[in-house]
Amino acid sequence: MYFPSYPTVAYALYTFQFPGAGNKTTGVPYIMAACILVAVPIIIAFVLLRNKIIGTVAIGGLKG
Repeated sequence: MYFPSYPTVAYALYTFQFPGAGNKTTGVPYIMAACILVAVPIIIAFVLLRNKIIGTVAIGGLKG
C-alpha cells in the first residue's frame, strides 16, 4: 500500500540525489552513506532473527 504523504525509503533515497530545483546533485559518498544507513537496520534484524526465519522456512518445506 502506498500513501503519497508517506513516501518509501527508496523514493527518499532517489530524491536525496537531487536536493533542489537546480541541476546540482548530491555527491556519491553521501548517497552511499545514506544507503548504508538504510541497510544497516535491516541487516541487524536479519542477523538477530535468522534462526527463526530459516527454521520457519525449513519446517514449511517438509512433507509429511
